[in-house]
Amino acid sequence: MLIAIVDDIAEERILLRTRLENILDQKNVKFHRYEYELCKPARQHFMDYLFQKGGF
Repeated sequence: MLIAIVDDIAEERILLRTRLENILDQKNVKFHRYEYELCKPARQHFMDYLFQKGGF
């Protein structure tokens, strides 16, 4: 399983990463994790893309 965590707030990324790791470890799921920090312009572009594609 491949998981990408994308957030501009480091604390939120850490919280999400920790929760996911705990849940997946309990279920014995193998995964690779990547984390990305977005600056404001990149975050806006990403959100615009998601809304256009019906991601939300």
